[in-house]
Formats: sequence, C-alpha cells, structure tokens
Amino acid sequence: MVAIIVFAVVIAGSLWAYSMKPPSPSPGYSSTPATTASCVVTSTNGLGQKSTYTCASQTSVSLNSTAGDTYLTRCSVTGVGGFQLRIVFDSTRAAVSGETINATDILGCDIVGQAAETQVVYLDNFSPGQGGWLTPVFPAQAEPGGELNFTVMYEGATFHFSAAVPPIGTSCVTLGVPSGNVTRTAIMNGTCSSTSSVSSEEYNVTFQQVGAGACPFLGEPWAVTIGNTTEVRPVGTTLPLNDGGPVQGTNDTNISTISFSLPPGTYQYQVHPSFEFFTPSSGTLNVTATSSITVNIAYTGHGCITTSKK
Repeated sequence: MVAIIVFAVVIAGSLWAYSMKPPSPSPGYSSTPATTASCVVTSTNGLGQKSTYTCASQTSVSLNSTAGDTYLTRCSVTGVGGFQLRIVFDSTRAAVSGETINATDILGCDIVGQAAETQVVYLDNFSPGQGGWLTPVFPAQAEPGGELNFTVMYEGATFHFSAAVPPIGTSCVTLGVPSGNVTRTAIMNGTCSSTSSVSSEEYNVTFQQVGAGACPFLGEPWAVTIGNTTEVRPVGTTLPLNDGGPVQGTNDTNISTISFSLPPGTYQYQVHPSFEFFTPSSGTLNVTATSSITVNIAYTGHGCITTSKK
C-alpha cells in the first residue's frame, strides 16, 4: 500500500479530525544561559497532565515535552528532509540570544483502505549549531516531518509562523526581529549557513482573535481562508466549518491566533464561521516588504456560550 503524507496546512475537505487542545505553553527552548547547573520545571497541559523537566546544561535550556503528543501508529514516513531555524536581528543579520521557541508539528497520513490518522507533537527542544542555526529534536516515537507551527518570543514580542519539513533536501528558515519577516531557503545538500541564498521572502500575517463588548471569551472553532489555504483552530478540527455554527466560548488562548507567511501582494481573506460570530468576517490584505501584519478579529458570539444560527 502507498502512504500519502498530508502536511498540516489544513485544506478544506480534510479527511481527518483531531480535537485535542494543545497543552499550555511549556517553558520552550531558550538560548539564554542557565543560571544554575540544574533546575526542575513542572508544566501542566490542557488535559491536566503534569510533566516535570530537568535542565542539566549550563549553556542552554532545552526542554522536551511529550505530554499530549499523538503519534502515527499505522504509517511509516520515508524520504523526510531536514529543517533548521535561525532568528536574527533585521539590521545586522546576526543571531539573537535569549529567544524562547515552541512549535507544534502536525503530520497527517491517509492510507487507502484504512482510517486516516494525524501526528501532533509539541516541540520545545532544539539543537544549536554553527551560525545560530537550530534543529528541532523530535521524540523517538515521532516521524520527523510535517508542518511546524512556531511561537517565538523575544524581548516582549511574540511571533507566529509556519514552515514545513521538506520531503528531500533541507529547509533553512530565518525569522528577522523585530520585523517578524520570515525567509525560506531550500538546499539539497549539507546544512544551512548564514550565506544561504534566499529563494523566497515571505512576511508574517497574523489573525488575532479578541473578545468583543461584554464577551471576555474567545470563540471556537474558527478558521481563516486565504486563496486555497484554510488554517483552523483548534488544530485538526474537521473542515469545512459550518458558517451557521455552532461556536462556543472558551478562555483557551492557544486558539487565539492563526498565522500565514505570504510573499508581497494583495490577498482576500475569509473568516469562518461567518454568520454573526466574527467581525470582520472578510477583508483585503496588502502584504508589503515593510512589516508584518496583524488583523484583529472580534468574537461576537451571543452571551459567550455555545451559539448557532437559528
């Protein structure tokens, strides 16, 4: 049988559903030197599971959480390429220090004649290399491929973007701060370097959901479509969403942002469900090379509870 691998840019008509909410953010990878020889951190995820991490390095804090992870049980992925990330200053292109990185990896698999399944892995362990390049460290049970949805925090700013592990070669992804601009370079051999040529430059577009009026909560599920690509929160929710709802109120901030990386141009976007739940429900974006874009989307659900079109 042939395994068809589906990366996690969720397309309308997706064949699988994953409903588990991501855990609360873990401490994440940090390039800041540890102040002591060892430390213990306890984290609780969205399922109420507690995980304890031990930091054994004085040169970096690299914490790896597997609580809440879901692995492929019937699929075996072959031909997975490499992936490296680098976070640099816009002005000098030198690697920064003190960033915190978390990523959610999503890899779907659909084998003919069997039920589809999805791997969801939360990554906060990155191996540092020359030039500030970081390589994600996957748990031993995980397939090291799929779509990586990043959250990077640096000097009080938070950046969201996505990038895929290629089937061959290596993807070299650079995040510039403070602009939030993301560049991607594909190389066929070797590892990434600071002189890797940029094959395409893309800019971060983030849709930020906020409560509206007397409603302090956020609405779920919700999705944003640009072109032929739809991103949904919670991750893995079956698409397409019914524009008549239902939508329920939640205080889970893990679902508050949806991000795209886009080259310069003009784009139309659509928010789902669109019937009296989110404002604005559609609009136009003008992506330029000057800065990243944040679009605030207000949840206007009636009474902040589960609602649907009558």
